[in-house]
Amino acid sequence: MAIDASTQSGWTGDPVVAIDGSSLTGSANGLYVDSAADDSLVGGLAIVGFPGDGMQIHADRVQVYANFVGVLPDGITAAGNATEGIIVTGDDIEVRGNVIGDHANGAVTLNGSSSGSIVAGNIIGTDRTG
Repeated sequence: MAIDASTQSGWTGDPVVAIDGSSLTGSANGLYVDSAADDSLVGGLAIVGFPGDGMQIHADRVQVYANFVGVLPDGITAAGNATEGIIVTGDDIEVRGNVIGDHANGAVTLNGSSSGSIVAGNIIGTDRTG
């Protein structure tokens, strides 16, 4: 599976596609990648406003890059997800080059062994300036 919003017209490094969960209630999570989606790519999205986690990865060999998680596409306005930014439960996951901010519990959480997983080159804070 490949979700690559950086291919959309108007892309200049900031997302032009947003997944906004601000109208949801309960503990709904944002993007969920399950074990049937090993070897996937998720890039170029803004994932904001969910009452649960912004993104959960439960697959192996997934690349997560150039997303704004908890930050609107302008790169400045906080729009956090209520619990975690990104939860990783899988091996060989790469979380690189994302802007991750404004979450109640954590930016990136590695669950289980998460063997071979890499979290690097992300801007973690409230906006793209960190």
